[in-house]
This record gives sequence, structure tokens and C-alpha cells, in this order.
Amino acid sequence: MPDVVDVRTELNSEHVLDACGNNDHLPHDVNDALGSRKGHELFDHRIKARMPVERYASDYNMNHKRRGLALIFNHENFDVPQLKARAGTNVDCENLTATLKGLDFEVHVYKDLKLRDLQKEVERGKPNRPTLPSHYHRNVRRPSCCPAAT
Repeated sequence: MPDVVDVRTELNSEHVLDACGNNDHLPHDVNDALGSRKGHELFDHRIKARMPVERYASDYNMNHKRRGLALIFNHENFDVPQLKARAGTNVDCENLTATLKGLDFEVHVYKDLKLRDLQKEVERGKPNRPTLPSHYHRNVRRPSCCPAAT
């Protein structure tokens, strides 16, 4: 039986730290959005995912009848005056949309949503919500959320 994986721990350990556990070799990023804990309660839950493939499998399970729903949140412009527009996000968004559609996902793109509206769309896209037909969730993966970033 496959392991239960904390996705954030896996991403953090593999993609941020090197084999020795440091991140000195990484380029330093410039913030283009405010760093705040306010409003992050939607994303603070420990995420556990039961995987239909082995933990370090080289392939992703694509045997579902329908791939499911992919939500892309593209944030180019912000209401906060100190934050610059994120040039290039529209190209990234178009490329990600084309890739996900090529993998048979139903793709919904949202541009420059405020946090409250983003949370509503995530809730609306969750399985077993009345806003989607009940037959939609049979043989479908859970929705995928993609924050578009450059």
C-alpha cells in the first residue's frame, strides 16, 4: 500500500533544500506579494493524500475516466500600491492552461481575484459541492489548484 505523503513537506524538502539541508545555493527571490498569515487558514491544514501509485513512482496515475477540474489563479495586478504588476504571468497562464487541457483537465482560469473570491472559487470546486452536478465527481480526480507564478 502506498505511503500517505504530506505534500508540503515533500515539496519543501525536495525543492528548497539541497542534499545537505541548506538553501544557500538558491537565488534570493524578491517579494511581489505581501507576506501575511492573515487569510491563510484555508491553506494551513495538514494535507495528507493517499496515492494510487508508490511514493517515488516515476509516473502519475492518469487512468481516471475524466481528469477533473484544474483551477488556475493568475495574479498579475494587486490592489496594494507597493506591489508591482507581475509581468509575464499571462504567458505562464496560457502555457499552463494549454498543458492541462492537453491532459484532459477541465480548466478554469481566474485573474486577479481577491482572497475572499479565491476562497469561494476553491470551495465551489471541491468535490461533492452542489454547484457541480453530482455525476461530475464520479471517476474524477480531486480538483487541482495552480497559482500561476513567474
